[in-house]
Amino acid sequence: MTTIKLRRGTAAQWASANPVLALGEPGYVTDTGLLKVGDGETAFATLPGFLDEDALRGTFASLNEAGELVVGGDVIDVARPTGRRGGITVAAPKRSSGLVTDTSSGFTDWYGEGTVGHTLTEKKAGRGSVVMTVKPNDTGQSMMLKELGRRDLSRQTFKLWVKCTDWTATAQVRLHTTHSNDFFYVSVKDAFASTEWVNNEWMELSVPRSSFRVQGAPAWDNINMVSFLGWSRVDTTPTIWFNHLTAHPDGAAGKVSITFDDGYASNYSAATIMDEFGYVGNTFIIPELLGTSGYMTQAQVDDLHDRGWLIGGHGATNLTTLSAAEAENAVSRSYEYLASHGYRGAEHFAYPNGGNNDQVRRIVRRYFSSARTINPNGNGQGYLNEYRINAVSVYDTQDDREVTSLVDAAVANHEWFVLCFHKINDDADHTAWTEARFRTLLTYLEDSGVSVAPMFTEVVA
Repeated sequence: MTTIKLRRGTAAQWASANPVLALGEPGYVTDTGLLKVGDGETAFATLPGFLDEDALRGTFASLNEAGELVVGGDVIDVARPTGRRGGITVAAPKRSSGLVTDTSSGFTDWYGEGTVGHTLTEKKAGRGSVVMTVKPNDTGQSMMLKELGRRDLSRQTFKLWVKCTDWTATAQVRLHTTHSNDFFYVSVKDAFASTEWVNNEWMELSVPRSSFRVQGAPAWDNINMVSFLGWSRVDTTPTIWFNHLTAHPDGAAGKVSITFDDGYASNYSAATIMDEFGYVGNTFIIPELLGTSGYMTQAQVDDLHDRGWLIGGHGATNLTTLSAAEAENAVSRSYEYLASHGYRGAEHFAYPNGGNNDQVRRIVRRYFSSARTINPNGNGQGYLNEYRINAVSVYDTQDDREVTSLVDAAVANHEWFVLCFHKINDDADHTAWTEARFRTLLTYLEDSGVSVAPMFTEVVA
């Protein structure tokens, strides 16, 4: 029996060789399922291609085992009509993504430490995941690396699903220009607030380029490898999964939103300062605290609404510390208050202390169209999970340059930074910024030319 074999190779091998296939000659990419047919003139990289059945299936909408909507391998958060809000709301952009790499195969054990490999069963999206069980007490780092061929990722935001059995572990994602010490890296734990670390639950890491640190001299337009690392500094041996790394295009221009949490009285005086610059913002209030000492009155909140501010929901207790019934009661009370007043922005929520997990997000989704957390990252504008919007909390320990550097990143990388303030006064606590510092920041925003708008007005149009 005669066996016919197609010309074949990995994506990295094809990218390196980039041959011109003869007229009618097929070429198969073994790690992506892509098939191309030559025309005798065009280099392989620019030929149109066809996907095999398994890869093609990932481009259609379907429901996964958890009943979640999956489009192109990405889990899409859609509001179910199970609560007061009802209907389906898509409040933010999810531009078409490019798969940086398939995590189901092709990674190499780089350090020979721990137990590493691939799994086709434990995954959130795509075909499979990289998995590693790390060694305890800093006795060795596990690392899985994959060659990509040269990739230009200079105008992209990145998304990856991660899961860990015990977040005492440390995990990193690296994008390499060379095999030596030239790479960008982001620490997975540092990209989330500590209130978001949930063991044994898939977590969506969505980070723009400004979240990556630099080792050596890498270049975003010359990324040749991706690697995942994990290790444990204590006497534990956690297992970490890395799943479905995608890249999403930048927005047209950088944007900044100014938000306030809790409804402190100084929010009202801060709004007067913002009036001088023509800026309005979002305030996320705790209804039961209005009118009490140190907080805005009901009349002041009404006035902010009349002046164009967006009034959103918030609470006093981290929802991840409550039972499902308690959390739903807290969220529904916030919703009912906002709905009864007909406030602009009433469809948006800020997680108390930034705390959220699968259960909390499901509850919030029944009542609100979006939810904002607290962590140190900006947002890419090509992809946004409406129920995990990044916001940087501004405290008195941060110097002015640390905050203005976020504005610079928004401008340089076309990112969206949400700044979260609490108090604008001279109170001696870590949540307070002085009026003088606040005015200096607004002047910097004005001089930078960056667009300043409340969350979910033209900011994500």
